[in-house]
Amino acid sequence: MPATHSHKIIVDGGPSLGERIRKHRLRKKLSIRQVADACGTTPQAVSQWEYDAVVPQLGKLRVMADMFGVSSRALIGF
Repeated sequence: MPATHSHKIIVDGGPSLGERIRKHRLRKKLSIRQVADACGTTPQAVSQWEYDAVVPQLGKLRVMADMFGVSSRALIGF
């Protein structure tokens, strides 16, 4: 049975990791498909990240940070 609750990762009291991913993706005018392709995953996985249902692997966070023009630390919220 799938989990029915999310585990938001909030580091600095600000937006969750998923909210940060979505904010930066939209700021760069990238589609979920474009982020998924760059990360070597599916659009469904990116959607799960943005809704804080699943946490992306560190390597995928690095790819997204590069795409968004921010540091990995900034994307994570440190």
